[in-house]
Amino acid sequence: MKGLVFSELMAWAEDVYSPALVDQMIVHSGVPNDGAYTSVGNYPHGEALALLGALADLTGEPVGELARAYGYWLAGRFVTLYPEMVGIYPDAESLLAGVGPHIHEEVTRLYPEAQPPRVQANPLPDGMQLEYASHRPFALLAHGLIEGFVAYFGNRHTIAREDLDPAGTAARFTILQITA
Repeated sequence: MKGLVFSELMAWAEDVYSPALVDQMIVHSGVPNDGAYTSVGNYPHGEALALLGALADLTGEPVGELARAYGYWLAGRFVTLYPEMVGIYPDAESLLAGVGPHIHEEVTRLYPEAQPPRVQANPLPDGMQLEYASHRPFALLAHGLIEGFVAYFGNRHTIAREDLDPAGTAARFTILQITA
């Protein structure tokens, strides 16, 4: 998994909690590199799960809520880090529809070893459905990303998640516009 997810996880935890808690999270997680991640490196996704699990232990918050909150925050970071990519989309629906055919395609072009999740958008009369599938259990992180991008564009939507796999590797998101 790309190191950007790890380095941003550390930044999020510092921002939301504290640098001292991040140090505790690293020690408690037992990750082999003492939390030293580069954004362009590749790391086992199990280390991200260990870090989130350690943070859950230290804060008493459920891992799923932490993953979702981190995803929401990460959407804002993607906007900041990749304005040329996000800026071509006029709204959340078009960005979300572009994740599979454009954004993840660009990621694999830049990083051939990357294995992004499969994201398929299906239009609905009043919104869309996104099918998420990955070999990593990050459907809740994806949920937070979706919420973050919807909020960034100022769209009013409801977002419902149907877990298609109990391990969190697949989910269907129904994103409907709020018109009233």
